[in-house]
Amino acid sequence: MKDFLLQRFADESGALGSTSLSTRTQRLTRPQDAVPRAAGARVRDPAYGCHAGESVCAAPRPDLKARTTFRETALAALRTLPAPALARHFRAFCDGLDEAAPAATDAGTLMTAARRIYERSAATDYLELPVSAQSRSPAFRRFAAALLTDAARFRDVYNAELASYRSRTGTRSLAQPVPNLGGPMTASSARSGCSTMRGGRR
Repeated sequence: MKDFLLQRFADESGALGSTSLSTRTQRLTRPQDAVPRAAGARVRDPAYGCHAGESVCAAPRPDLKARTTFRETALAALRTLPAPALARHFRAFCDGLDEAAPAATDAGTLMTAARRIYERSAATDYLELPVSAQSRSPAFRRFAAALLTDAARFRDVYNAELASYRSRTGTRSLAQPVPNLGGPMTASSARSGCSTMRGGRR
């Protein structure tokens, strides 16, 4: 839905283009939790050949057998619902998975490519930028360094703005709209391949 809203914003504002940031480090959920079914329906739990909790960019590309099993088991669950369109659209998305599979290197690139194939009928032309690619740019590293060198203040300002939002909107859950930042903010220079300087110390 957010991608179609992004496309509409670009079309209505006359923007040259909009960019969707793809976060391929998100974790996989259990397919039986992600695929709806009618209450009490006795159908086989959907499975897609990847492990729940695994990062989508670390998960291997599901092979044809895994994709077929996912298609069949998920469709069986969707057919228990009084909304035939759900199964029809899901089948079209699975066709996109099969079309995108030969060029995909992992589950993340497969899902992104399949989504763009599914959107072809809507003629979407917004740009796609993986966050993993954006984070390697000099500009992003300067942005990250600015946060890390003043991390405590950033945390305090961030949490204060969240508290103000919750107060204005009557939001009671501390998980909404996003959780507070807590504890010391640190980063692993070994993983990021960069370091920051402050007060003559690296």
